[in-house]
Amino acid sequence: MTGRTGLSRGLSVSIGVSVLLISLAPGATSDKEPAPAEKPKADKPKKPAGNGEPSADTKKPATETGPSLDEQYVREHLKDYLHASKLEFLEDGRVKMFFELHKQQDEHRSIFTPAVSDEINSRFRWSLREEWYYGWYTDAVDYLYRGGLRISMDSAAHLNVWFQDDVEAEMHYIQGINYNPKQRVAVVFTNGSGKSVGSNYGSQCAKFSNLSLESAPGKVDQVVMGKLVKNKLVVRNGTFEAYRNGKLNGKAKYTKSSFKSGRVGFIWGGSIAGFISQLEITGRIDSKKMAEFLRKAK
Repeated sequence: MTGRTGLSRGLSVSIGVSVLLISLAPGATSDKEPAPAEKPKADKPKKPAGNGEPSADTKKPATETGPSLDEQYVREHLKDYLHASKLEFLEDGRVKMFFELHKQQDEHRSIFTPAVSDEINSRFRWSLREEWYYGWYTDAVDYLYRGGLRISMDSAAHLNVWFQDDVEAEMHYIQGINYNPKQRVAVVFTNGSGKSVGSNYGSQCAKFSNLSLESAPGKVDQVVMGKLVKNKLVVRNGTFEAYRNGKLNGKAKYTKSSFKSGRVGFIWGGSIAGFISQLEITGRIDSKKMAEFLRKAK
């Protein structure tokens, strides 16, 4: 009995040790659940920079800047200076202005250079009733001419507003005498050096230097005394165009670097006599020059 008991105990110990060794062997399973995989640590939010501003890589994109001080000054003072019949700042940054010159408002005398004169012999003055009452009737669009600025002989006048070379201007003009080919009446864009590009009678793209005509290719369409002509000039991105009564009649190039800034005006010659009853301009203002001018004009 004692020998069998000892043998049984020896077998039990041997089996127990084997089981223990098997459970510790590589790849052996266990009743315990495996430990969950370690989760990646989330990035901590970046702290603001020392002055309370967000760090460079957390800043929001910069928003568009507002108008400059010069632009704001022009917006605040241009209407009071010009006394335009209508003036509107457009969403695209341009300004649209309209002048009913046939009303001969006293406030409009000083917005031109030279100023509108009171002298009867002046080449740039208001028209007189006896100069137009007897023969001007309504035209095709039922527009009744009622006088306006009177231009004569050879000269020029400019509106005291500085624009960039992104501008279009249209004047309503009526010939006061019989036409001859030596005459010229142009709405122009003139730079600070006295060089001009213009629309002559709405028929030709003309270039001037200090009032002298340099070139005007093509011919002028028929001009009838007493009949209104809508003469329009468009200046933009190195090209200028001449329109008459809405029809494009000419296109030419100019040196863009020479016309970064300028004023809209009129150049006339050839012993002309005529009347400008309306002026409409849409353009991008040179805010720096215009603000400087308005500050001095106060």
